[in-house]
Amino acid sequence: MASCDPFSIDFSGSAQDLFNKISSLIHQHGGTISGDSSGGTFSVPIPVFGTVAGTYSVSGQTCTIHVTQRSFFLPCTTIESFIRQNVPTVERTALITLVAIMASCDPFRIDFSGSAQDLFNKISILIHQHGGTIAGNSSGGTFSVPVPVFGEVEGTYSVSGQTCTINITKRSFFLPCTTIESFIRENIPAVERTAITDF
Repeated sequence: MASCDPFSIDFSGSAQDLFNKISSLIHQHGGTISGDSSGGTFSVPIPVFGTVAGTYSVSGQTCTIHVTQRSFFLPCTTIESFIRQNVPTVERTALITLVAIMASCDPFRIDFSGSAQDLFNKISILIHQHGGTIAGNSSGGTFSVPVPVFGEVEGTYSVSGQTCTINITKRSFFLPCTTIESFIRENIPAVERTAITDF
């Protein structure tokens, strides 16, 4: 886990309205928030990437946020960009609207050890443990994993020899391709000894 430098955001409306609306969004995604309209702590579980936690404080129309816990694979810039898009306009912008801005990534290839069938079996278990689905077999198919706050990550995969080609066809605009690719590259070659929850 890693932290981020604190950042400040100006917002419109009252601090209490802001607190109420952000609390609702956090709770809808299985997170917790402790405090009041002047400050406190928050924690949001994000499958695959683990927990994002931090503190917030409000002074006038400015909210200062300090993310104290995040996965190394979830960049501070991604978290900050998402929050900056939500906080100033939380009263008129629903979370679902933002995560609906989807994009794809360029395909990438990963070499792996062991058999393709073992790889497929282990990745299937990891995906299912996090509420996702995988359709296909050891030679290719499709997958989908729900990531609260960021929405669905979907894609296709194909295997040839000891190489797996992955094409992310759907992701939140706020979840960089580099973050997804880095996480997959860390897991696939050593999937037999690395659990998603380690990150």
